[in-house]
Amino acid sequence: MRVITYKPIVRRPFPATWVDDLFENLFNRSLGGFDSKEVMSSQPSVNVLEEAQEYIVEVAAPGLTKEDFKVEIENGYLTIRAQKEQKEEEERENGKYTRREFNFTQFQRSFHLPETVNAESIAAQYENGILKVRLPKVEAAPKETVKTIEIK
Repeated sequence: MRVITYKPIVRRPFPATWVDDLFENLFNRSLGGFDSKEVMSSQPSVNVLEEAQEYIVEVAAPGLTKEDFKVEIENGYLTIRAQKEQKEEEERENGKYTRREFNFTQFQRSFHLPETVNAESIAAQYENGILKVRLPKVEAAPKETVKTIEIK
């Protein structure tokens, strides 16, 4: 199974200096301080296991619910997306937020599926911060051999 990584943050090619990163971070951030509304995006850790009867993709994504995920199969690719946004007006008993930095998170991971995956029987389950996607295997279709046709 080939892993395709979606990276929304563009990094400079090596060699980048710490001065480049300092200026990039300084000028790409809002200068308003407390009114900053940045989108935090990162790639969750993924384990891919191959067992005799199936592949299992495990995605570490704590703090989400199963409703935050979208798992799709399209054109031979498994795509896992998650998006969670905090409600704007969340009431607190003892006060209100003056700064909120973890109000939005999103990610997307895609995996090229081998031909031996039964796309109709894929199942997913989210429990204890881990999304498990089970991809059952099927017998691979025999590859066609080359047949030479005699020319008369």
